[in-house]
Amino acid sequence: MNTWWQALLPALLASALALFFGWLHHRVDHFAERFTRSWARVLVGSALLAGLLAAVPLLRFSGHAELPELVTLVEDSAWWALAGLALLKVVATALSLSAGWPGGEFFPLAFAGAAAGLLATALLPGTDAGTALAAGMVAATTVAVKKPLAIVLIMVFMLPGTALGPLLVTSAVGTLVVKLVEARTESAKQAG
Repeated sequence: MNTWWQALLPALLASALALFFGWLHHRVDHFAERFTRSWARVLVGSALLAGLLAAVPLLRFSGHAELPELVTLVEDSAWWALAGLALLKVVATALSLSAGWPGGEFFPLAFAGAAAGLLATALLPGTDAGTALAAGMVAATTVAVKKPLAIVLIMVFMLPGTALGPLLVTSAVGTLVVKLVEARTESAKQAG
């Protein structure tokens, strides 16, 4: 079945989530700069992160092993839980990075993007869950990392059996979102 068009809405949702991550990460970093001692920054960030992870254990790891849990939430029509996981994974990632913990944003944003992408199955019944999951992963990581070809190649290996068409469409959507945001930011700088 040709499902490339089913990747559009998940890509837009996940792209928006990745943009939110960029904004939030900047804000959390700005807040963390108030702590002039690095140990205080690590301590406060870690305490906030620990509270969040204790409240929502599914957020504890990078997310790639927890992807089946997202599909279970779709099967249970637990849309609010799915949306909450997407948003809270972004918050946890921003806290972790700003507190100085090792790791990066790729896998956590792939998880958050998958959750955001799967929300499209509620908004557009009949959307293939596998396509939505893959589209969300590609879009979120493309927007965050800004390396669309590398993201597609990584996802081909991470998600064997996924049709290439939806991955390419989603990568294009993520790239377009990045270009639009960059153009808008440049226009705002020139105007002000």
